[in-house]
Amino acid sequence: MKVFLDSFNEMPREYWESGAYEADFSEFTSNIESSSLIIGSRTSDGLDKFGFPVYCLDQIDEAVVAEEIQKMNIAIEGRFDREILFLLQKPFYFQLAKSGAVSFKKDAHPRDFYQALLENLHRNFKERFAREFDLEKALSLAAYDAINRGEEAYPLADLLSALKSGLEAAGILDIDARDVANWLVSTSTLIPYIGGRVAFAHQSITEYLAATELARRYQSSPQIFKEKIALTRWDQALFLALSILPKTHADAFFHDIANADFELALAAVKYVEVGRDEIVSNLLSLIPEHLTKFGPFDNRIGWIVESNLPISEAHEPKLRALMKAGGMIGAAAVKRLFELKGAIVKDELLLEMLNARSDYNYCCNGIVSVLQPLVTAADIPAIVALVDSIAHEITLDSGDDVAHGFTSGVAMLLVDLEISAIKKCFLMNSESNHVPEIYARILCRMLWRVHSTQALELAGELLLRGVKKAATSIYFVANFAEEKNELSWDYFKREHVDHLIAIAEVPEEDAWSLKALRCICLGRPDLAQIVRDRASGRFGVVRAALLFCASPGSEEQVFEALNELVNMNQEQRMQQPTHFLEQIEVDWAGRETLFVQVLKIRDTKLALTVLDQVYGEKGAPLGFLDIGPIEWWLEWLAGECNSNLKHILLERISWLFSIYLSQDVRHSFVVEFNKDDSIYRSLLARSILIYQNHLTSDDFSSDAISFLLRGLECERGFDFRGHLLGRTATEKFVIDRLLPLIRDAQDPLKGNIEELVRQAGSRHGKRYLLN
Repeated sequence: MKVFLDSFNEMPREYWESGAYEADFSEFTSNIESSSLIIGSRTSDGLDKFGFPVYCLDQIDEAVVAEEIQKMNIAIEGRFDREILFLLQKPFYFQLAKSGAVSFKKDAHPRDFYQALLENLHRNFKERFAREFDLEKALSLAAYDAINRGEEAYPLADLLSALKSGLEAAGILDIDARDVANWLVSTSTLIPYIGGRVAFAHQSITEYLAATELARRYQSSPQIFKEKIALTRWDQALFLALSILPKTHADAFFHDIANADFELALAAVKYVEVGRDEIVSNLLSLIPEHLTKFGPFDNRIGWIVESNLPISEAHEPKLRALMKAGGMIGAAAVKRLFELKGAIVKDELLLEMLNARSDYNYCCNGIVSVLQPLVTAADIPAIVALVDSIAHEITLDSGDDVAHGFTSGVAMLLVDLEISAIKKCFLMNSESNHVPEIYARILCRMLWRVHSTQALELAGELLLRGVKKAATSIYFVANFAEEKNELSWDYFKREHVDHLIAIAEVPEEDAWSLKALRCICLGRPDLAQIVRDRASGRFGVVRAALLFCASPGSEEQVFEALNELVNMNQEQRMQQPTHFLEQIEVDWAGRETLFVQVLKIRDTKLALTVLDQVYGEKGAPLGFLDIGPIEWWLEWLAGECNSNLKHILLERISWLFSIYLSQDVRHSFVVEFNKDDSIYRSLLARSILIYQNHLTSDDFSSDAISFLLRGLECERGFDFRGHLLGRTATEKFVIDRLLPLIRDAQDPLKGNIEELVRQAGSRHGKRYLLN
């Protein structure tokens, strides 16, 4: 039985305030026992304490909205099409549009939506209270204060004060502010919260109303801008204010934004009404120097260029110049150039992909994304000619990163074409069974994304022609195929089994041969029997791995083999082909003791194998792990000599410890870090502690803080997770300790501190550093 309880937030206020509902509700939930209970509420007020799972239904799927607005004959175009569609994904706005309560023109501005909403509210107020009253101004004062405080829900008393002052200023003395507030709730403009608080039906309404008040105040007191730009919660209101201000003030307002924050200026220029093209040209010219400042992986700038910057034909030269930056920025420029030029640049971009063949992001996330819909079977010969022109650069010994932008890009371009047409151009003319390495890489990567019987057969053919990486393709084709695309395994035979087992025997091979073998066994029981027969003559890890491939539900054999490994001495373990375990996925839930014992073997490759089996919380979650003294683990992690393996091991262990250790054990790492004589400080700062999201700079000793600050004098650049101080600094720490250091610091110290402050500011919602 399912019990549906709707409108929980509309419970009478006296029950909210007194908490009288809690006992009744607890008894009710107990009485329904195992029945499902689904509660609908606009807020989580009053429900948090019960610990129920929370699911937010605050956004309608984009495809559904697109279909519905087409039925309503609403066309969304213009530079704000994304913003309007996003608004319509919100149920509140969607219902307004569907009911006809608000309407907008084809090239609508978000501002139009809010203005239409408020005009309707004004008319309804007049009908309800028989008075003319500037309700928007009174509400804008409350919204302005709400954003200033950083509160979506704000005290009802503040709203009543603003309404009362507005009514009195208008000479309306016979309407009670409380009646107006209750009426706003009845129209769903306001939502009541417990604790005498209210909020607008959607945060965007708050932002628009606050923007109108900000625009009014800015015209008389421009200095107010600096106060608002420092708080990122004002960003959307700044954009809207820019579109509301008259031109003379709007120019100065945008100039203030550009001087304060370049990225914000890129996002804000869309809201400039006059002289926009020239401003965009100037901003495009400045992007390269800002990439130098913030680093080549600043995806925020690339995202703004790709999705938010208003581009016209006048910007073609600037976009072409930006393409030369490559990476995600170049990819964004390619997409915008294609918007302007269309299919006319198809051949040019194919050649560009060849010339930039080592730049994966530029080729695959930029060029391929625009060319793929245009490529047909007729283009394959020309593509093969480009491939042949660099075939000499890629041999069996070439690293995977050689020309990987081009080879991966070509593979993606071929995905939607007929397999037969691809084979005709790539394989029919190759001598005997030999497949050139560049062809092999392209075809195998293409097959990762094609899930059909024809693709499976091509992967099988490549395997028999000596392409070992085709094993991985077999796994991808089979494992990611949708059920409706039932695959036929008739093509496969004993030779495929032989090839895959032979590949698995070689530790250096990274093709997913055992995963492919398991897929074949699932599709062909007769070949699975051959694998079982092979397993009968093998022992230990190899036998367990082959049985795992041939027999579903044979995980126990794998755990037995791992238990044997744990009980072997070092010399015996070195004789075991543990690489066979690398492609096996088992469920470790309930086997936490064995899991820790395997890690304690201190075989880094084996450790990474079992860590990958739980990484990303695959399968059922583990329980808390009993790891014993933390010094043992720190000694192991510090002593790993293989730099590539050490980086991955640190990342995996740090992730594991952040989730599956008790709070006391996690805290013991902080205690170790705070020891003045700890030899593991550097290790802890860049791995285990940086994964503990609950830490703040207050948890660190004065000496530990000094250690972290000294490191900034020589470090340059941080990995994608940032620096420990950037992730933990409190607002007080930034203001008292970091900002004063910048004034007299020299690089690299100055640049590092600025980066820390930016990291901390992104968490705090503040811009501590204004240009």
